[in-house]
Amino acid sequence: MSRTLLKQQINKLLSGASGYEQLYYYEGSYKVIESGQLTEISRKQAEMFMKAGSHLIHIVEDTRQWDDKLDAFVGPEPVHEVLPEVPKAVEVMRVTCAFPPKEAAEIFIE
Repeated sequence: MSRTLLKQQINKLLSGASGYEQLYYYEGSYKVIESGQLTEISRKQAEMFMKAGSHLIHIVEDTRQWDDKLDAFVGPEPVHEVLPEVPKAVEVMRVTCAFPPKEAAEIFIE
């Protein structure tokens, strides 16, 4: 599947939210897209947007390395920690990528 088609399908799934359609969480903070840029917001703002219907995209980088001798990946597995401010009813898309999370979030900028 092409990157463009995947982005269109994800955006279609996330449409209909009030306020910001989607929020991003990576590297310890929440971000939204404003004027084509990722802008950090507070946890309280993120919680308010999620309660209003925004969806969350939680991005984690997989930093494991391949070990030829073991024939397996080594290192800590990526974990999407539970974020206490996320209401139970919020849809959370958990994304694991092999490159910096900021680059993954920038894919969603049109």
